[in-house]
Amino acid sequence: MTIRWVACELHTHTVHSDASHTLDEMATAARELELDWIALTDHNTVSGWAFKEQVEAKRGIGILSGLEWTTFYGHMLTLGANVLHHADWRFTGPDDIDEGIAGIHKSGGLAGIAHPFRIGSPICTGCYWEFTIGKWKALDYIEVWNGPSPHMKAFNQRAYLFWTELLNRGLRIPAVSGRDWHHSLLSSEATLAVTYLGVHEEAAAGYAGGGAALESAVQDPRKGVSEPQLLEAIRLGAVSVTQGPLLKLYARETGREENRTFGIGEVARVDPSAGSRLSLTVEADFEVRKRQWSLEGQELKLCLVGSAGIVAEWIVPPVSAAFKTCSDMTGQRWIRAELYGTMNGQAGLLAFTNCIYVEEGSLTL
Repeated sequence: MTIRWVACELHTHTVHSDASHTLDEMATAARELELDWIALTDHNTVSGWAFKEQVEAKRGIGILSGLEWTTFYGHMLTLGANVLHHADWRFTGPDDIDEGIAGIHKSGGLAGIAHPFRIGSPICTGCYWEFTIGKWKALDYIEVWNGPSPHMKAFNQRAYLFWTELLNRGLRIPAVSGRDWHHSLLSSEATLAVTYLGVHEEAAAGYAGGGAALESAVQDPRKGVSEPQLLEAIRLGAVSVTQGPLLKLYARETGREENRTFGIGEVARVDPSAGSRLSLTVEADFEVRKRQWSLEGQELKLCLVGSAGIVAEWIVPPVSAAFKTCSDMTGQRWIRAELYGTMNGQAGLLAFTNCIYVEEGSLTL
């Protein structure tokens, strides 16, 4: 099944909360950045939603309904249905966030932690996450990269390590990025991360209506993809985050007559006793949003990282290519791809995929 990767910005603000631009101005800038969708996540208000459909039609960009649940104990990004119907941030204390998450789910939305380790009061009231989560499995995602040049910020590096710790504890929580977009001014030295969400092409075609509608989707990124499909991609962990090239990861079962292929967010079940192993493929697409970034004149390091350590490494040029390895997955509970290099003079992690999860045992599902 073909996956369509949709370029999204999942954390934005407008004049309806504390930003300096209107939704229309932000949507215009988003199209210039070659984004397909943005999420409108103003602080504790959905008043900006009144202009959503008008701006979508005018600017040809999808706008995902959202809200940043802003409290003294942490900020939670909610995406999807109007959470004000079933959940009220004003009545949520540091020890009952589980009830708030349940209310968000009741509304049909997703709940994710925003910038969990960003400095808090008095610099940013409530930015640092202090809620006590009792049911981590109820959480839909974590924003591990926040703001421009996210790989250079210590609080993001800490969030990335925390996400890894949760994965090692057996929790399958997706990770996303968010610009926390308040104004359109940006230093020439800064870089921007994009969250790509994987939507099944067949489902997108069904939504668009096929034929002429699909042809129109090339001109209008909104068409062919629906808000529920994007929410489902996050929920399933079909997510790849990057400041430049798009990384895709696949695992193919080998050693059996009916080999299967697994994508990002899926569970690959292998049975070593039956000769079943996993062949891993990383695809690096350097053609996406090419006007927005450059990695020319350098070699990059591409890694496959698992719960038990490094699985494979390659030194690669900045061109689109696929890299394969067939490795022993014994002891690995998850696997993800990471790309390291230098962008705008800033060296570090440039892109990463979410995980393919690995389970050993009988192949009977």
